[in-house]
Amino acid sequence: EDDDDDDDDEKDKEEAPSLFHRQWIHLGFNIIALPALIYFVNVTSADNAMTKTGLGMPVIFWFYIALAVPVIHCIYVWLCWRAELNWHSITRKWGGNNIEEGFEIYFRLFFFQFGMRFISLLLLAIADANSETVVLKDRIWLRIVLAVPIVAVGGYTMYSVKAYWGSTTKESFSRAAGKDHFDPETYRKMPMVTGGIFKYTSNGMYAFALQILWLFG
Repeated sequence: EDDDDDDDDEKDKEEAPSLFHRQWIHLGFNIIALPALIYFVNVTSADNAMTKTGLGMPVIFWFYIALAVPVIHCIYVWLCWRAELNWHSITRKWGGNNIEEGFEIYFRLFFFQFGMRFISLLLLAIADANSETVVLKDRIWLRIVLAVPIVAVGGYTMYSVKAYWGSTTKESFSRAAGKDHFDPETYRKMPMVTGGIFKYTSNGMYAFALQILWLFG
């Protein structure tokens, strides 16, 4: 029986992607996209971003905060997911080999950082409100036209997560946070979710839910 358990562990380890597997794609994108975005902001709104202050700090400060938060969040998720899949590092270090306890610590830090993504963008939006470089300034009708579909699709996606990804809210959002990386055997046996937004796409979380972040623009 012990030999069978060892074989299962070895099988999981073989199937798990390595720490750096395909991460060059993300690294390459960030090497190109982040400097390009910073250059674009500095060129198109240099005077405003560098000299205007909001909430007691230069607007450019809030821009860099809003840029850094999602990068840090993504790195945190990448390291936790891959370390847990390959070596059970989170459950061994934080949970005493208990999946639920280890995941709970990861889960809280995950949603703290996820919430900070919204907060950092909100602070940037407040700091840069009514700027001359804001394209939608004084165009309330255009803001509404853009905001309504974002709220509708993003809201429906979050509803679909809550309704179809678990029997409780905690279970649903645990799955959304990546609990399958902590308990792959259990989630591997679950059928694909085909209700709600997932009837039309298997990638609803990344394709639609995160678009809510555009509202701050």
